Amino acid sequence: MLHSDEKKSRALCLCTHALACVCVALAVLSLRLQICLRAMSDDVGEAAAFKEVIDDLALRFVVNCPPEEQESFERLLFQVEAAFWFYDDQYREIWPNTYPKMTMLDFAQAMFKHCELLTKFAPQVPKIYEAFTEYKNQIPTCGAVLLNGDRTKALFVQGFKRHSWLFPKGKIDKDEDKASCAAREVLEEVGFDIAGLLDADAFIEVEPMKGHALVRLYIVDGVAEGTHFETRTKKEISGIEWFALAELPTSRNIGDYKTPFQKRFWYAAPFVRALNTWIGANKKKKKKGGAAAKSVAAAAAAAAAAAGPSVSPPPPSAAGVAAGAQLLSMVMGAPPTASPPAVSGAPPDGAAKPKGRGRKAKGDAAAKQPAARGHPFLDFAFDRGPILEAIK
Repeated sequence: MLHSDEKKSRALCLCTHALACVCVALAVLSLRLQICLRAMSDDVGEAAAFKEVIDDLALRFVVNCPPEEQESFERLLFQVEAAFWFYDDQYREIWPNTYPKMTMLDFAQAMFKHCELLTKFAPQVPKIYEAFTEYKNQIPTCGAVLLNGDRTKALFVQGFKRHSWLFPKGKIDKDEDKASCAAREVLEEVGFDIAGLLDADAFIEVEPMKGHALVRLYIVDGVAEGTHFETRTKKEISGIEWFALAELPTSRNIGDYKTPFQKRFWYAAPFVRALNTWIGANKKKKKKGGAAAKSVAAAAAAAAAAAGPSVSPPPPSAAGVAAGAQLLSMVMGAPPTASPPAVSGAPPDGAAKPKGRGRKAKGDAAAKQPAARGHPFLDFAFDRGPILEAIK
């Protein structure tokens, strides 16, 4: 009799447990359905106060940033820049009439004003931002020139809400070689993978502006004009088109331009000139048969990846170390020192932006601190722990 009662009791427990699991699953499905419906509707909830938004972004990007990014204000400003992109891409996109449109400098001033860790240095923001701009100008930039089969056209990208056309390129990441940087940037900006086509020895280098770091563009030959290109970025690329090289300017002297259209290639002009020189010098080297050329390029790219030099972060300056110590001491709860650290100058060779920090690197910082903001992207954090525990 007892044996029969134990079976009934066990069966009842199993049924209860199964019913509980079903209820949890239904609750989760209901929550996800509500989120989807809310995302599709115009009602995204009430916007938070601007100060709360800045506090939220400071916690996500500044307070919890890696210690090495606190070595100097120039490095710290990369985190502020990431916060600015998040603000512009998410908060302003969800509530465009609530939050003001800001420049990076405006946002940095607001961040330093409202973030308790940085308030002491708010008066120095213009000077800090100027040093940050100089720092960025010294970071190597890499990209690629995609040429059609007969080398008469090249692929250009147009910046978001801009009129000018440029070759796809971007800043090198920490510990990244130049060929890998070029392949990554092209993939992000136009959605085309050149990793297997890139010849590490075929490139042009141009100093875009006086005092700026050299820009290296690898030459990728024989790309079909009918290839589908689609950017993987957000608010960075607004157009991708082929243009005939013969119609583009090779000088920045606007007086030499034949049409107003050529003004849109003012920045690209020295690159076009260098590209034409490269094409003229490599006419005899062009191979017939795309497969053979691709095989050679792939082998060269593999060799470059295996032996190519890596870029290391710049050594911190004395002022930068002081800035990092200041921030770290404040984070740990210690009182700040009496005098603010000085802003260091432009970095030495080997400068690089923090790895994975860019408008293309989505979700990493956002995942750290979910916020309650009335929108799926900002307040949805699904905690699987209790559900998994209930299922067990």
